[in-house]
Amino acid sequence: MNTFKKMILSCSLLISAASAFAQNFDQRLESYYTQEQIQDLIENDPETYHFLVNALNKAIFIAEIPQEKAPVQYNGTLFIDPNETHTFLSLGLEITDMYQYFKIEGTNKMLVVLPRIFLESKK
Repeated sequence: MNTFKKMILSCSLLISAASAFAQNFDQRLESYYTQEQIQDLIENDPETYHFLVNALNKAIFIAEIPQEKAPVQYNGTLFIDPNETHTFLSLGLEITDMYQYFKIEGTNKMLVVLPRIFLESKK
């Protein structure tokens, strides 16, 4: 095989490998992590990778503000459309050891962020 064909084959294999990798992780993580960081998590810290994916799926939810209970102590206010899809990463939120509550401006809704311990126990 001549050198040009070898070079084309090598480039094709690299592109195929990169494409395969890009399809083997949760694309939503790319809004915060580089592909190299994600690959490093998958290979060297799979527990953290799975936690992050679980958190992307379950860490936040939107609920009506309860009227009959004691007033909610908010961690802040968010200016978001409650009908759109959001993740903790897309909103720039951090998972902590406590529940977090954010009032959604202009609505009677709030965004709830679940604590780390709850997300770690819900694999």
